[in-house]
Amino acid sequence: MQYLEQLILPSLEACETLLEAKQIRAGGPAVGAIRLIVMVSADSAQARDELVSRLPLGPRMATTMVPLTTCGGRATSLRPKMEGRKALVQKQSASA
Repeated sequence: MQYLEQLILPSLEACETLLEAKQIRAGGPAVGAIRLIVMVSADSAQARDELVSRLPLGPRMATTMVPLTTCGGRATSLRPKMEGRKALVQKQSASA
């Protein structure tokens, strides 16, 4: 009961405040698990870590940070690889 009152509920309330401030862009508690999944907006890795560690649960949480890129950014990085593979396939087809 104390864990719920002192850590869980205050952390959920802090997440709501961070959502309103747009520091958490999306997310919330995972259904069926004791887990928070959030997308955080931060200017640096240090700012991101500080935001997460400010949550009452922060010091007791195991965290996994996954940086995201944009869909356009990923497409831009994949195009040269795709073109290189196409050229290789065409070269192999021509020599066969």
